[in-house]
Amino acid sequence: DKKSLTYYVQKMNLFSNIKITKKNNVLSAILYPRLRDKIFGDTDYFSMNTDLFLMTDVEKNRLLEMLMDKQSNSIEIRLLNPTIVKFGINITLEVFTSSKLKEEDISTNVREVLSDYMLSLKRLNKIPDSDITKILDNINGVDTVKADFIVQQASHLDDIGNILVSDEEIAVLRGGFTDLNGNFVDDSFDRESTYSCVNISIKWI
Repeated sequence: DKKSLTYYVQKMNLFSNIKITKKNNVLSAILYPRLRDKIFGDTDYFSMNTDLFLMTDVEKNRLLEMLMDKQSNSIEIRLLNPTIVKFGINITLEVFTSSKLKEEDISTNVREVLSDYMLSLKRLNKIPDSDITKILDNINGVDTVKADFIVQQASHLDDIGNILVSDEEIAVLRGGFTDLNGNFVDDSFDRESTYSCVNISIKWI
């Protein structure tokens, strides 16, 4: 049943989140891979292959074989991938000149902080604006933070400006999409002269 399948899959400790629904005699499981387990060496959230955000057909078939004893003649188990919804962020930082930081140092720090945040997410369909502001405000030398999300559709934002997609979707901070204003968002991080998925503007104070 739904409860036992949820328990079994959680026990495998391979997924950051699991959503299982039952309709008639079909149990549908949307599985969100634990991304931190899929990066190695110098790879981070922004350089990892986006194919790793979803389960491959091989992984699905292997998992279904492991779940064979959980199925019965009357119950069918289906493993589904969430739909990726990409978004970006325009970030404005006020930074103390006394910090003696260089712009590239700040960009590196922002990348590390955002990468760690996105890799640690468990609620993958909502990204609160307050979360982004808080983690960036903790960077050494930063005084204030303003973050504006870049989205493909207005429906990807809730009433107070947070990223919010459906339970069948996963919010991914990567480029490769066209925003609401018709601008192409490149799959790069704070690249000069390019509209990237993360764009950083620094004001020295």
